[in-house]
Amino acid sequence: MKKLLFIALIIFFAGQGLALAQYSIDQKKYTSDDYDYNQPTSADDEEEGGVDGFSSFLYDDGEGFRLDKLSLPNAYDPKLTGVKAKALSLRIKSVKCDQTAYVSINYPVNVGDPKVDGFIEGLYKKMFDDAARQSLETLDDLLGDSDSCPQTMVDTIIFQSSFKILSINKNIVSIISLINISSGYFHPINGTRTFNIDTSGPKLLTLKDIFPDLNASLRRLWPYLANAYCAMREGGGTLPKFYGEAKCEPGGYGQSSPLPKGWAGAGADFQNLGGIVNLTPEGLRIELGAYDSWGYSTGPASVFIPKKEALDMGASPSMW
Repeated sequence: MKKLLFIALIIFFAGQGLALAQYSIDQKKYTSDDYDYNQPTSADDEEEGGVDGFSSFLYDDGEGFRLDKLSLPNAYDPKLTGVKAKALSLRIKSVKCDQTAYVSINYPVNVGDPKVDGFIEGLYKKMFDDAARQSLETLDDLLGDSDSCPQTMVDTIIFQSSFKILSINKNIVSIISLINISSGYFHPINGTRTFNIDTSGPKLLTLKDIFPDLNASLRRLWPYLANAYCAMREGGGTLPKFYGEAKCEPGGYGQSSPLPKGWAGAGADFQNLGGIVNLTPEGLRIELGAYDSWGYSTGPASVFIPKKEALDMGASPSMW
């Protein structure tokens, strides 16, 4: 479980993620293939009620956790008429025990010319490699060094993602990936990963690309964010965990309020805002994942900054 939390909190939820080592599958311990678990099962399989590769642990009522019912939809901006979805997928199965990990990462293709599509594919291949590597480490933890198979409710580990792609202007797209990690524990781990891409490069946009005079803009951005968080009922009058759960200022935050740690200087970027930042045609959305807000039970904390407000903060008009 610790490994799964590490994945959720560090790899997928962070703004630009981590560059981790390429995974390597020990053929003596595991078999692997590119099986697509999002493929629906046949009606015959469902009527027979057999374990067909789509079922994980059983609930108390005996009904299996159906992977084909967990498939996540992709969403396309109507202006991006040629965009389709492609999936990187992998099944890793223990040779000696009934332990399996499925990884499936969806990403958009036909976003632009081959250079743009190759750039986007590269981002998602890193994401896929990280998920595959961590799933192997999780399997290793579950199986251990013992000759006997573990007695655990976790027999299937599932990583999957879907995406929503937005066209901001002729050169800028924003891709929001929704991550679902299920392991047989009490609830799935959900998160978001965003890529704001200038297709004319192609390159990932930085916070400074959006706010050219970054220091001045952060002075305006922080009061807007902090006051929005403090107004949320879930917080109980405190800032989110990401900002230390400090008590909210009684009179609210202003431009003279101290900036959070890491915000000073030109090095501040999306990860200093919680990592989940994406442009939309209507403005800028900043989200904290559930574990960065006030806890899993309260869910993510999302603040939307309308385009006019963002421009008043010093955002570049070229973003829209």
